[in-house]
Amino acid sequence: MPILEAKLYPATGTGRPLPRPKLDSCRDVLDGRYPIVVVVAPAGYGKSTQLTRWYAQLLAQGVPCAWLSFDEQDDDPSRFTRHLMAALQRADPRIGAAVGQNPHADFAGGSNALLEALAGDLAAIQHRLVLFLDDLQFVRRTEVLEIVDWLVNYGPRNVQQVIASREEPRLRLSGLRVRRQLFEVDIRQMQFNVEEASHFYRDRLGRDLCPQPDVAQFAAQYRQRETGSGF
Repeated sequence: MPILEAKLYPATGTGRPLPRPKLDSCRDVLDGRYPIVVVVAPAGYGKSTQLTRWYAQLLAQGVPCAWLSFDEQDDDPSRFTRHLMAALQRADPRIGAAVGQNPHADFAGGSNALLEALAGDLAAIQHRLVLFLDDLQFVRRTEVLEIVDWLVNYGPRNVQQVIASREEPRLRLSGLRVRRQLFEVDIRQMQFNVEEASHFYRDRLGRDLCPQPDVAQFAAQYRQRETGSGF
């Protein structure tokens, strides 16, 4: 079965993403302080762009990274698992050796054996690896969500997972919160502050905005108009 290569690399909606100094330098993400990172905000808030910036920084630091973008077709467990394996193998070719040549063989009997074999491969590499999962909101099917949930809750902790979704993921996150293994970024952190809105207006329109309340209002209005732009 073919692998869609475009799903395995970041793709953003603008060639000139706006710098987000506080998010870009977030050590809780970049230093791997939390094994699970979840970014939740509506379309147009720059989730994919922010994941891409973290991805690029980590690669530049020599941290192996895997990327998988979800779409509506990933509700098929076989398709999802095939692309998940391909993404991880691009980060480290040794991953998947224990799974064999047919990772989508039999989901009727459950996927635990496959996942346990995959977890064994991931634990065996013994170094940090970061798996980015973008647009999780497209996944609705229980079988696929169970795979993601299993990886989040039982995957080896040398594999940090960074997940972006337009809505609260249907994953078991409460235990991770209690154990302080979950770092969450929500709409409050993703929306522009006054300085970022002013920077955006100067950069794209070449002039300054008026007083600060107008800046914040402009940022909110622009985001609503440009839903999905990925700035």
